[in-house]
Amino acid sequence: MVVIAAVLGYMGWSSIGKVAARVENVDDADRLLKWAEVCRIREKNFMLRGDKKYQQDNDATMKDIFTLCDELSASFDQQNNKDEVAAVKKAAQDYKQGFDAWVDLYDRGKVQEEAMVAAARLVRRAEPS
Repeated sequence: MVVIAAVLGYMGWSSIGKVAARVENVDDADRLLKWAEVCRIREKNFMLRGDKKYQQDNDATMKDIFTLCDELSASFDQQNNKDEVAAVKKAAQDYKQGFDAWVDLYDRGKVQEEAMVAAARLVRRAEPS
């Protein structure tokens, strides 16, 4: 009877551990979704305001996303779960690459705008009186 109780107790304890691990993974996945939403908001704020603070904050959150993806992948035993996390990480990397390219274009556009304004000022000074 004691052996049966011990076996049942172990099975219950083992099952609780598995459920707890799954709940933790669900929390991590939810955190990834929230961080992705935060990145999109920062992206839009950067586009509207041109403030580098939003780019820097976005970069920091992207690093957190990549780290959490690595931790999540390491926590899974099944390859299909690892593959899903890898797909999320790849999508996040593609997003970051796209956002960084957009910021680069924005920065180059600002340089061109300043050059254009400077040239326009020279033209105005050269106008005949």
